[in-house]
Amino acid sequence: CWLDYHQPWGMPGFLTLDYVRSGRAAGYKSFVGACHVLHEIARLRGATAIVAHVSNGYISDRFLQRMGWERHLHAWSGRHWIRRFYDGYPQVGIERYLA
Repeated sequence: CWLDYHQPWGMPGFLTLDYVRSGRAAGYKSFVGACHVLHEIARLRGATAIVAHVSNGYISDRFLQRMGWERHLHAWSGRHWIRRFYDGYPQVGIERYLA
């Protein structure tokens, strides 16, 4: 599972999740692991939030909420989500996702 992201110029406090790619062998655990790695990248870069426009219906609102994401920009069309780290970053044993 690959997550493409960038840190917008002039907005060092944010990461933007642009695209999620996965192969047939990637399942739920692969995607959760990729999200935890992205949280660690946000911590290392000092980002206070990650934003995403989720257009894939296979990524459910329920899953995003379980992963700590919140609906964002309700007045805009589409499914906009944000993962905030204002209160700190989640404690994750990142070693188990790196091989």
